Amino acid sequence: MRIVTILSGLFVLGTGIWCFAHPGVPFITIAFVLGIAMMISGLSNILAYVVFRKNNPCVSWQFADGLLTAIFASVVLSDTVLTDAMVVLFFGMWIQFSGVLRIMASMEIRSKKVTGWYWVLIPGVLNLLAGIYSLFNPLLAGFALVVVIGGIFILQGINGVVGGIFLKFELGKTRKEKIQETGNKDHGEADV
Repeated sequence: MRIVTILSGLFVLGTGIWCFAHPGVPFITIAFVLGIAMMISGLSNILAYVVFRKNNPCVSWQFADGLLTAIFASVVLSDTVLTDAMVVLFFGMWIQFSGVLRIMASMEIRSKKVTGWYWVLIPGVLNLLAGIYSLFNPLLAGFALVVVIGGIFILQGINGVVGGIFLKFELGKTRKEKIQETGNKDHGEADV
């Protein structure tokens, strides 16, 4: 399941890069591709939650992010005739909410004493800042819409990859406790 989550993040990242490579394409032309990328990302996060919720109590943020992404994807797939101003606000809200969820997840991961928790925090902060910027900056209308959306998808793709990497951690115990537990099991088996 980790591989699926990482691959869906790479797919979203690739969609963002594709948007950068085609800045003049109208939104209505690429809405279907964006919606499919969002739906794959959302569903993979929901499935990651279902698979890892017992071993990793910190994946509840992935469920929330997956559900939010799937809902936004269904809006994009069902109504591709959004105005340009609405598109920037829509994707700005999506990335902002996702950033808040990632920041909360990083704090929870940090409280579980997992090293590298800041790798979840950094993209979360970048998402939050990009979302706020896209919501409140009227200058974005001057940029090619597809380029702005491409940047948002690149950030979301990075989040997907980082989220998939952090699924491997069993957050109930610290690394030191796991090593000690493994050593005690090996020692106990040798005595028997």
